[in-house]
Amino acid sequence: MFPPRPKARSVQQCEIYLDLLAAVMRKAGLEEARKLLPLVVRLRAELEAARAEDALLEELLQRKPCPFDNQSSEGEADYE
Repeated sequence: MFPPRPKARSVQQCEIYLDLLAAVMRKAGLEEARKLLPLVVRLRAELEAARAEDALLEELLQRKPCPFDNQSSEGEADYE
């Protein structure tokens, strides 16, 4: 019913893949390397998305605790 969830990616994974792809491109020569540019574009977009997700996660984790975080289980029953 839901679209397939994209595979999780990390900044580190994207950096490794870009390094490997760059090495392949250097060995391939200019004409063959040019054919791989769409993959480079995709990986760079994935890298930027991973960096943005990391920044957002860090921002959210640094937020001040919400007053609702300290409620007892009795208070939670009111919201069910």
